[in-house]
Amino acid sequence: KQIVNSLAWTYEAFEITGIDFNKVDLIIDAGIIIMNAKNLHFIRDNYPGHTMKFVRQNIYEYVKIMDTSLFVFDELIEILSWDIEDELKLTLLNFTDTPISIIDKDYPVAVKLHALKHNRHSADIRWLYQHYNTQPAEIKEYIYPIASESINIILGNEYALCGELYSLLIKDASINLQSRVELFLTRLKQYDRQSALAELKNIGITEFQTIFEENKRPKFTINQINRAILDAFVGQSWIAGYEEDEKRKGYYKLKKWSNRSKNEDIALL
Repeated sequence: KQIVNSLAWTYEAFEITGIDFNKVDLIIDAGIIIMNAKNLHFIRDNYPGHTMKFVRQNIYEYVKIMDTSLFVFDELIEILSWDIEDELKLTLLNFTDTPISIIDKDYPVAVKLHALKHNRHSADIRWLYQHYNTQPAEIKEYIYPIASESINIILGNEYALCGELYSLLIKDASINLQSRVELFLTRLKQYDRQSALAELKNIGITEFQTIFEENKRPKFTINQINRAILDAFVGQSWIAGYEEDEKRKGYYKLKKWSNRSKNEDIALL
């Protein structure tokens, strides 16, 4: 090691093969092999197990000489996990649009944002919907518009959402009301009757607030949204049923369960 470290020369063109692996480590540590395209190719071809050590030892020069012909995706993936400046990682990321997953990765926020924008992996958005509450503000700011604009995809594919993202979406007036109600109904089984009414109020629907009160005769405009909510309430056994009110055209009237039993004294209101 002392001999290697005492050598005064460097190799612009390193072409020595058959060196013991331990000695290769010493040579790299001593900085004898200059980082350039020719030497990088040579190390990759002849001492592949030492490539990343060579890269890490010379990371600034590696980034400086990088071009499309030198770029190796697997090297980038390892470098992304290193404790080096974000700017170096971002420079290398610009050489690829291959998907890179950020799931459970300890990448810097800047790297995660770049990957989401330019190297998005198909599984990542769905994972981020589920783990939105644990993400830094910058990631949330990027993900939320995607979620709000993809509400029909979320509903159609039954994507799981964390509670924070769910609450934001159903209160977002920029999303059409029917989609927000459909989203609410996907979680109806998690609510009791009163909390369900409170959530409907958060959505902006107030006409259901008296539906479970005695001696009340609530009316509901006949439309697709109200029909979906009423069907869901029937499914929960919260109401006995509903039908069009012959006396009040354009409205539904309800059958309510009595306090004594769900099977006794069904009153048509």
